[in-house]
Amino acid sequence: FAPLGVLALFPNVLVCTPSFEAKTLADVLRLARAQPGKLAYASSGNGSAQHLAGALFEAMAKVDLLHVPYRGGGPALNDVMGGQVPLFFANVASSLGHIQSGRLRPLAVTSRLRSRVLPDIPSLDEAGLKGFEVQEWNPVLAPAGVPATVRARLAAALRQAMSDPEVLGRVRALGGNLFEGNEREAQTFLQTQQALWARVVRERRITRE
Repeated sequence: FAPLGVLALFPNVLVCTPSFEAKTLADVLRLARAQPGKLAYASSGNGSAQHLAGALFEAMAKVDLLHVPYRGGGPALNDVMGGQVPLFFANVASSLGHIQSGRLRPLAVTSRLRSRVLPDIPSLDEAGLKGFEVQEWNPVLAPAGVPATVRARLAAALRQAMSDPEVLGRVRALGGNLFEGNEREAQTFLQTQQALWARVVRERRITRE
């Protein structure tokens, strides 16, 4: 397959149970280092986006957390809100309502810059975990045999559709940003992402079981 483009980038947000004692990233790291393997984070399952985000966090912060996999993001999120597990790398779009209602407390977003829908919440990079960035993305792919001229027209149409004010407004309302690059830059981005997560999976020995 050949990428025509990446639609948009959506950051995650590290959230916690409202009563959790940590108020900042520094607090989370202090607690994790005080009791290696004890501080837990939930995910929607082994090998899920939340699991990988947590694994990268552990590697970059040099801490050992307890991964608690669930059968889906909904049950995981419910248990974090209920206090059974303190931490979760949530999608901003799906967790924003719970954050606004006070059922979740945000600690830091996973994009390099702050999210426009959570302007008071620092990024993990800003809060001290330099270089940390995790964003969810969806590419549009075409079969590799599609002629370059056809791919170029399709990619241009995709960029035009995504720049429509209504579409752009919806993306931004969900905390996302449009991917600004062309076909070549989309391909480079995807290759970089594949290399990053392949390394995390390999080094952290992550399996689906």
